[in-house]
Amino acid sequence: MIQYNRSAPDLRDPRLSERQLIDRALWCVERGFAPPPEIYRVEHRCHVDWARFPDWARPSDPEAFEGCCHEG
Repeated sequence: MIQYNRSAPDLRDPRLSERQLIDRALWCVERGFAPPPEIYRVEHRCHVDWARFPDWARPSDPEAFEGCCHEG
């Protein structure tokens, strides 16, 4: 069995920094691919300049679901 210890000093956190995540998402959409799903998480959405993304890659407007039992 492989032992895995996140506290080891030589192991990097596998999660991307926010800047890297945005850069990767832009790279993907420029080539016609879907961006990584993490870009749509609430903690990142407010830091992304969505004007740089094509319409199809932008998150839906939550106000479009106003009054519905399901809000996106």
